[in-house]
Order: sequence, then structure tokens, then C-alpha cells
Amino acid sequence: MIIEIDIKQEEGFKLIKLKGEVDASSSIKLDEALQKIMKESNDHILVDCEQLEYISSPGIGVFNECSQDSLEQNRKLILFKLNDEVFEIFDIAGFTKIIPIATSFDQAKSLLENDS
Repeated sequence: MIIEIDIKQEEGFKLIKLKGEVDASSSIKLDEALQKIMKESNDHILVDCEQLEYISSPGIGVFNECSQDSLEQNRKLILFKLNDEVFEIFDIAGFTKIIPIATSFDQAKSLLENDS
């Protein structure tokens, strides 16, 4: 399945909605979308993963790289609404300690506001 990426501008952040699977080939599309956001704005990035069905190692690598770039640029990357399987992949890989993960959109927004 091909990943669908929907990007919306919100006040102070970009909201990205992912639908489908991030595997080795679709991780390239995700990387390109995130890199474009990083170059074109200084906005924080919130990623809605409610419809993300699967993520592979290359996909996690994309988020890790974006997270590191975000820290260097004093912005946040926050993922939210991960299903149990996707969360477990992030957790086993140790990325739940690196990338903020929220259970809801409101919690993700509050993580932005609390750290601003």
C-alpha cells in the first residue's frame, strides 16, 4: 500500500496526516515531504498516525533524522495517535525516548505549548 500524506498549515505548526504503510519505498516519499517542510518553514510538526498501519526501519529512520534536524532548529516533531503495533515498533527500537509521542491531538498540542 502506498502512503498518503496530507499536510495542513495550522497556527504555529504543520499538521501531517499519514494513511497506509511506511515501508522502504514509501519512506522516500515521507522523507521528501518532511524535508520540504523543514526547508520552507520554521513551524513545529505534528504527525497524526491514526491511520498509519505499519512502519518499517527506514520509516523510523526518516522520523529520527527529522527529529534530530528539528532539535537543531529549535522546533518540535511530535507523533500522535499511534496504533499499538506502530507504537511497539517505535518502542522496541528505543525511539519512544527520543521522539515525543502523544495519545491525542490535544495532548500533542499541549506538548508544544508546555515546551514553548
